[in-house]
Amino acid sequence: MNRLSSINTRSVVIMLMLIGSAFCIPEQCSSNIDCRERYTCNMEAYQCERDSFLPLPFQDIVGTVIMVILMSLVTTAGIGGGEIVVPVIKILFGFSQMEASPISTCCIMMAGIIRFIVNYNKKHPNKDAVPIDYSAAMVLMPAMFFGSSLGHMLHEILPNLIQEIMLFLVLLFCIFESLKKGIFIWNKESKEIREKREIELAILSNKDVSRIQNSFYESGVVEDSFGQSDSISNLPQTDGLLTPHNDNSTKKALIEEYQQYEKSHWQFAKLVPIWLIFTALIGQSILRDSGLLEITKCGTAYWAIYAGYALCCGSALLYSIIQFRKEVKLKKALFGTQQREGDVVYTNEKIFFLVTIAVCVGAIAAVIGIGGGLLFIPILLILGYSPFVASCTSMFMVMYSASANVISYIIAGKTNIPYGFWLALWTCLGVILGMTTANKILAKTGRQSIFIFLFAIINFLCIIFCVTFNITHVRQEIQEGKNIIEFGSVCG
Repeated sequence: MNRLSSINTRSVVIMLMLIGSAFCIPEQCSSNIDCRERYTCNMEAYQCERDSFLPLPFQDIVGTVIMVILMSLVTTAGIGGGEIVVPVIKILFGFSQMEASPISTCCIMMAGIIRFIVNYNKKHPNKDAVPIDYSAAMVLMPAMFFGSSLGHMLHEILPNLIQEIMLFLVLLFCIFESLKKGIFIWNKESKEIREKREIELAILSNKDVSRIQNSFYESGVVEDSFGQSDSISNLPQTDGLLTPHNDNSTKKALIEEYQQYEKSHWQFAKLVPIWLIFTALIGQSILRDSGLLEITKCGTAYWAIYAGYALCCGSALLYSIIQFRKEVKLKKALFGTQQREGDVVYTNEKIFFLVTIAVCVGAIAAVIGIGGGLLFIPILLILGYSPFVASCTSMFMVMYSASANVISYIIAGKTNIPYGFWLALWTCLGVILGMTTANKILAKTGRQSIFIFLFAIINFLCIIFCVTFNITHVRQEIQEGKNIIEFGSVCG
């Protein structure tokens, strides 16, 4: 019994040591003996630093294979996945938190770029348009980064324990909303598949064909040979484009022009605020981390850079709201008050909700240290976007934000470039395999709900990793005598 107890004790100790190593900070050293395997002592900084990239040990090869699988899953789900990628890099490759975050950002940036390329010619599942809703991205991205500028201050102030509780609750919310929406859409898809099969069987048996056609025309729905339905009641009515009192030919031309615009990824007016945010992120990094200026925390230069960044985010957000309202009015003038299939109808109240929730999401994400993409997919689903569109739109925003962060990390000299390049390169393979498989499943089954269920699975894994490691981190702070419920200071 004592022997068994001893074995269990040693197992627990070893497990805690492995988990605890995931939170290691650069170790202090006076010689190479003080450093872990594959680390050497920097005698100038007296810190342990990673050895050369090659030769690649077996552990890193196994880690690379796991990263390929992991990145294929998180990218297909439509999120960057930093919440799970960072812990995996720390465990499998032995990096510290400070080293793992920039490497994970390289992988996420590459995942976003490759997904955008793979899906470049894909169409919206419900209409002839691109699957990325640039209108939503135009508003969400500036609002999110404006909120994150506030959230970073709260991150410094709020106690670690409160941050861990917030993280757990946010992940639970994401799982609950995604499962609820996934089950609803799955049932809806199942009903549509059953109805389609019944119609096909009736047509093949040449029975009651006229009755089926009449019933569909009476209900206002016409089913084409490909199984896509359109509702007569959803066509523009007399308050829309095609009215007997208006010049139909002119308005038809305007509709065709707008529909061509929706088919293009080059929607310049909607990309302007995104580019402005991208430039602001890189600009503040150059000023703050490149060494051009001597920046002291809470000094004049520090607050000037912060204010300039917040002003850029606010300006981009204001521009986005104005452009978004103009587009809503244009669509109402062209198509009337009736909703087109695949469209999300916005009112002033809904626009206000979108902006407010995006600012809050940005602030919450910054406080608890996660990416906004994890929260945006549930929000887009609640607003009425289809799973595929929500996934594509979220990953588009992740691509830009991760790219800016990669540049910022490189400017600050925090990126292990060989490992970042290596894992980003293999991420390409993972994303291509993941998206190719997902697109084939989508084409064969017609079920977009698979993206939601995959998103829920990733969130569940995030809970396991984040909560496990964060509890360990809190325990370490308690053992070190730190007060985990003490509020901090922005300038602390």
